[in-house]
Amino acid sequence: LFIKPLLENLLGQSETSERVLAILTEDVPADETRTSYRLGSMSQTAQGQCIVKPVAKTDSAQISPFSTQNVLVEVLPQPGAQLKGLPVACIRI
Repeated sequence: LFIKPLLENLLGQSETSERVLAILTEDVPADETRTSYRLGSMSQTAQGQCIVKPVAKTDSAQISPFSTQNVLVEVLPQPGAQLKGLPVACIRI
């Protein structure tokens, strides 16, 4: 329960973090149970651990390792959420 405020606190420190933007390229059905979705349109290359925060306030995120070759982000959508094309801000830590 304390993870989301912690993420929001870390994400607010943009001056000490590197933002990497990506776009969700997979459509997510309402009954989808997966929490990993492929991203595309990376604005720059980055590797290692990254805090992934969906722009939409109805979604939450978890820390997920990623690379520019096979980008996966942990996204926990609300039931029925339309996530395809959702901008996601990855902040590398």
